[in-house]
Amino acid sequence: MRGQFEQGLIHSDMNETNLLLEFNQNKHEYEVVGLLDFGDTHYSCRIFDIANAVLYLLLDDKTENYDLKFFQIGDHLIQGYKEVRNFSEKELHFLSDCMRARLALSLIFGIRTAFVNYRNVNAEYILKTQSNGWKVLKLLTETNFETMKLSYR
Repeated sequence: MRGQFEQGLIHSDMNETNLLLEFNQNKHEYEVVGLLDFGDTHYSCRIFDIANAVLYLLLDDKTENYDLKFFQIGDHLIQGYKEVRNFSEKELHFLSDCMRARLALSLIFGIRTAFVNYRNVNAEYILKTQSNGWKVLKLLTETNFETMKLSYR
């Protein structure tokens, strides 16, 4: 199945802690000028990188009452990406599946890593996803993305 998706070099850990920002005085806004931490970079499906980036944005939102606005966060990222590279219809269909799979792995491996290393490591960073990750996973599982009126659908 992976052969059906566009392949390339992906970062695999694109999140707010790995972006280098610069304030543009003329536009009065921040612009992304670089990317850090290439330790997880590898050749794989490009849709995995976008799913991870959208997922990290959703996880960073601490909103208690998730609604359509919650998903519009990721919609903006996808629209920006589509200005440079287009998605196939099949990739868009699997975006939410990729997000759920990555989140489930992050939650399970985070707990395992914290448990195995509980004496040697401060587990706060390892367990960061746990703070609202289970709520987000439940929401991603219960949401019918096919009926949502987001611009990437």
